[in-house]
Amino acid sequence: MKKLPVFLLVFLIFPLYAEKATQDVVPYSKEEFSPVMHDIRRAEIITLGSLPFVTLLTTISYSMLRYCNNGFDSSYVPNPLAKTSEAANLNTSEQKMIILSSAGISLALGLTDFYFNHSKKQKEKKSMQESPVTVKPLQYSQTFENKLDQNSHKQDYRKNVEYLYGGLESALF
Repeated sequence: MKKLPVFLLVFLIFPLYAEKATQDVVPYSKEEFSPVMHDIRRAEIITLGSLPFVTLLTTISYSMLRYCNNGFDSSYVPNPLAKTSEAANLNTSEQKMIILSSAGISLALGLTDFYFNHSKKQKEKKSMQESPVTVKPLQYSQTFENKLDQNSHKQDYRKNVEYLYGGLESALF
């Protein structure tokens, strides 16, 4: 029992005498990881993020199937949110099957996302290499204003803009 207070005392006082960091922490740059690594990370996030939801849906599906196969017996009523294994009325092999199938479905979701995302980026990269886009800036010329001045006898657009600024013509009755 005397070891616990000494242990706590050492680890509570020890940080007081620690050295300060001599190096500054630098955040990751965009060039530090390849695009494939970003795609793999995205697939990992989707796989692990979908696991709880897929497990819930797998449990509900299996429980409903088992309930139907046993003639709608009241001892097999689906209870996917049961607190114990006995309350869910699932044996060990059924639990393993639910967990493994959930993991497999989640992994399939992650790999599918990786495949489509990676192939989409490869297609965009290939299309950019085949036909590069060139941008030509437009030069402002006086010809457009000259054409407006020549056609001013037909209709002068610059004089009839008062209705745009809230005149009587823009009111709705």
